[in-house]
Amino acid sequence: MKKHLIGIILCITLTSCVSTYQSIQIESLTINDHRYSPKESNVEIAMDYDVLTGRSNKLYSKMEKKNKVSLVVINVRNLGQKELNLPKDLLFQTMLGDSIQPLEIALAINALIESTSNKENTNSSVEAPFLWHLIWGAGKGVNMVKEGISHMKFVSDLTEHYLEKRNLEAGSNTTGYLVLPVKKGTPLKISLR
Repeated sequence: MKKHLIGIILCITLTSCVSTYQSIQIESLTINDHRYSPKESNVEIAMDYDVLTGRSNKLYSKMEKKNKVSLVVINVRNLGQKELNLPKDLLFQTMLGDSIQPLEIALAINALIESTSNKENTNSSVEAPFLWHLIWGAGKGVNMVKEGISHMKFVSDLTEHYLEKRNLEAGSNTTGYLVLPVKKGTPLKISLR
């Protein structure tokens, strides 16, 4: 009986390998190292590309790569005399001059979270004892719960700091996330429209 109990614990532990979301803590990011001011512009911008992998969020980083999107954090400082509407008043371009639009929050979430219904069914045709199916099912259940909690935390963090339909008063600054439809690390230019 002792061997079976150890086997059960080991199987549940091995099948419960979903990594949990590590909060990004936007205040601790070192984006000011990349600050620049476009020529003849009333805005200063700082951006960091390595938001997810830099915080060990491999689950979401894989989705970034799979869907060819990039979660970036930007800090915008409004040096002008009028209010800015973010991200609408910003022009995002690749170094080749192609314009890109940040994804709306709903599309951003869909691009970074893999639905459990999209995952492949890993059932094999090998007959296994009932106890093994029970243990395997318990492990999958634990994984699903962990993944669901991680997704809720990630969506909450992303939604709280997403720069969609935000107004930035003259003389103030803000920091937040955007998901851009480019591969991670693609060099970008950001300026006022």
